[in-house]
Amino acid sequence: MIKRSLILISIFLVVLFRPLCAQQYSRFNSFSYNVNEGLLQSTIHDMAFDKNNCWWLSYPNGLQRFDGKNFLFVPIQPGLPDNKFSRFFKCKDGSLLVSHLNGISRYDDKGNKFALIYAYKEICTTSSEFIGENDGVIYFYTEAAEIIGINAGSFKLQSIFKTGLPDYKKDFSYNPKLSDNIIGGKVAMIVNKRIYT
Repeated sequence: MIKRSLILISIFLVVLFRPLCAQQYSRFNSFSYNVNEGLLQSTIHDMAFDKNNCWWLSYPNGLQRFDGKNFLFVPIQPGLPDNKFSRFFKCKDGSLLVSHLNGISRYDDKGNKFALIYAYKEICTTSSEFIGENDGVIYFYTEAAEIIGINAGSFKLQSIFKTGLPDYKKDFSYNPKLSDNIIGGKVAMIVNKRIYT
């Protein structure tokens, strides 16, 4: 009886785990890039992919876009008044936003140009941190400790919320570490070793 039970259990386990053994292994290609292959420099500040799968890279000294073959330098131009220490955000509709020291710019892939969609009243020392997109509004956190919301369709100002936290223009310990996105209308952040929602 015990021998028969062991045989049945063995057959059951073989049948159960057989599909795991039969799966094909996938090999993933990896590539390494450095300044010899075209990177602007080895210190990357931020990166993102646009809706055409172009890879965008931000450095302390500028922006680059990689189209799969070439690294293309993105200079300061109309609609993009600054290109240093930028941050990226990919909207739900696939649009790519670039936060820089003068405001927020949107990249138009059809015309290969930028449009300044939000300008700061004064030039900042750091680019704003994108929080996320919720109910058609894109939120970002400025160095003045304000949460600004702009409409994701028209890019018009929706709201400005003063958090009451100290700005991090003078004290960088108040620079927030933000959660990935807005979930259930909330976002979490760590500011000077304290957690806020």
